[in-house]
Amino acid sequence: MDAKRTYREIMYHLHLCDHPNIVSLHDVIPSRNDLDIYLVLEEMDTDLSQVINSGLQPIHIQYITWQLARALKYIHSGHVVHRDLKPQNILINSQSNIRICDFGMARSTRSHEIDLYGPTRKFDTLVHGKSTIYTGDITNDDEGGNVITSYCSSRWYRSPEQLVNAKNYGTPIDIWALGCIIGEMIERKPLFSGTCSLSQLTLILHITGRPPDSDLEPILSPYVVPILEGLGKSTQGNLRDIIHGGTVELHDLVRLCLQFSPDKRITATEALDHPYLGNFHNPDTEVSHNSATEGGISLALNDRIQHTVSSYRDRIYADVLGVKRIADQLNRSRRVKMELLRGSSAVSFARMDAAKING
Repeated sequence: MDAKRTYREIMYHLHLCDHPNIVSLHDVIPSRNDLDIYLVLEEMDTDLSQVINSGLQPIHIQYITWQLARALKYIHSGHVVHRDLKPQNILINSQSNIRICDFGMARSTRSHEIDLYGPTRKFDTLVHGKSTIYTGDITNDDEGGNVITSYCSSRWYRSPEQLVNAKNYGTPIDIWALGCIIGEMIERKPLFSGTCSLSQLTLILHITGRPPDSDLEPILSPYVVPILEGLGKSTQGNLRDIIHGGTVELHDLVRLCLQFSPDKRITATEALDHPYLGNFHNPDTEVSHNSATEGGISLALNDRIQHTVSSYRDRIYADVLGVKRIADQLNRSRRVKMELLRGSSAVSFARMDAAKING
């Protein structure tokens, strides 16, 4: 899992770091023992959590919110969800320019990812070697859902669908975290500081109220109804009960971010059009990722499958560091495996083993 997250961190950074509000990745340096790897990132002064503790002026909160929405539009248009958006993962400098970092938990929201060897409906050891299916973090092809782990982001910024262990969440979870962060910049403390998942959900329901059944239908979790019934009745509160400062426009934006139903949450693109961000809104600079029209970002190794440590290391060495020996070895292995999958009688398992040995 550490290797998988390292691979995600590097590859998603490479795809996304050309945006002005995402931290730049300058270099990747392997260790001599091939067990460690070092990332050279853009230097920033501090992170948002430290700045929040010091206090922010309204114009700074507005500017930071606009930058966050702009970065999320870029990330989400690449069909990627960050999954761990929190003040500690938002770097900032003295000019209040922010950079989102830490993509180790990021995931593609594509229902069916394509990996290096093309689409395979069933798990195939011939293609994936000793890789294994990680049952807690895999898309189910038969059901067509996007089944991904719910325990990823820090609890205080976790959306309701994550708290009830939904298996189909996507980019709206980052929007929920955005609403929490905006409120925290105003209050200088987290909006929902639960001590456990049930405590967190209780605090949320005090503001959103018990959602109607129609709002629960998009949340694919067998636990959502029993959990809410177990928490008892909860009438909708007022956002002013937890966010005492800020303008009417700010409160409206936070309200749209903190909708219990993910389908009712505002998108990053819609947030940029909100009146609260009118002072900074500039469509020319609020761009989408260049893969948006092609189905989004796709990694060489299918993220729905748990590969071996050596597989992740070899892909980083070949794709990022440009190690020709590793790249040639992977290309030979891929060609042989593809021929075997096509049922070519001219290729044998012995040839594939020989290619590995020669590599």
